Amino acid sequence: MSQTSGPRARFLDALRGTGTSASIELTELAKKYGVTTEYISWKGEPTRVSANTVRAVLTALGAEVDTPEQVERSLEGFDDLSWRQLIPPSLVIREGSETWVPVTLPVGATARLWIELDEDPLLQAADQGDSGIGRVGRVEVGVLTGADGDRRRVDGAELVRVYRELPRDLPLGWHKLRIQIEDGAAG
Repeated sequence: MSQTSGPRARFLDALRGTGTSASIELTELAKKYGVTTEYISWKGEPTRVSANTVRAVLTALGAEVDTPEQVERSLEGFDDLSWRQLIPPSLVIREGSETWVPVTLPVGATARLWIELDEDPLLQAADQGDSGIGRVGRVEVGVLTGADGDRRRVDGAELVRVYRELPRDLPLGWHKLRIQIEDGAAG
């Protein structure tokens, strides 16, 4: 263990760790984070990523994986991570595609969802004008209520997850999805 603490120290400690084979739990946690644990080598052979490398990557992503107990706690808490966010931190959407966004609300809450459009002048000049939205700066997605949907208790709060379809005719660009809960909190 290093003398200092924090993400960088944990990352370096994970790289120095022992063990060449990732446990089933560590592999499962890696999968949840989208971290691959095997690949095809240049020789065309399936190759496992070392446990040290998997630990280092997971540590860099914010997971605590120094001990088997931490791996277990990280696994148990992973599913709650997305429930702690009102909306996903980022979305990649293909032009014209059907996209549903998960929205997490306190049970019974009401929220307004909108998109702030990218104001890049180069993208504005490239717009064909066929979208019907134009670059007005803002597109209302709708009002949501935390009444029906998947429910989960996280950190003592009863939450509900609802899904809202985003407009298919958004112009190209880096847009911001915004949400405002009825009490005034915005994200």
